[in-house]
Amino acid sequence: MMVGLGNVTSYMAECTALVQGLACAASNGWEITWLESDSSGAVKVFNNNLIP
Repeated sequence: MMVGLGNVTSYMAECTALVQGLACAASNGWEITWLESDSSGAVKVFNNNLIP
């Protein structure tokens, strides 16, 4: 899925990708998902419910 994000940081792009990936999984009825990312910062905020 490609979306124009404009001029954003790589951190915001990673956070957006995580959220959009989960939204896509949910729209397909998937109740269990596995996310992987090379951005430890994005994963940490996601795990603590602090998505910007």
